[in-house]
Amino acid sequence: MEFTLNFKKLEMDDILRRKARFEGKFKEMWDANKLDGMLCPAYPHSAFKHEDGGVLGLLAYYTSLFNVLGYPAGTVPVTEVLPGEDTPDNYQDPRNDIYT
Repeated sequence: MEFTLNFKKLEMDDILRRKARFEGKFKEMWDANKLDGMLCPAYPHSAFKHEDGGVLGLLAYYTSLFNVLGYPAGTVPVTEVLPGEDTPDNYQDPRNDIYT
């Protein structure tokens, strides 16, 4: 909510009108193509540390469209961490950066 305080009322009204037009156009295309659902990738990344969320959270651009539209979205796991794989002794990070 803090972010919206930087906009004047007319600016915010304009943003919300543009968003509503975008939502309408998206729904028109969805209906014209007779879509019931969509499968697409989520960002292929394992969980990151809480303190890195400010930097890495923006990498979720695959699913941000659905956030803007207010459409439900979810992910389905395709693998799982096996016992012993989640210990620091078994983790190798050749890049040693916040992305890995």
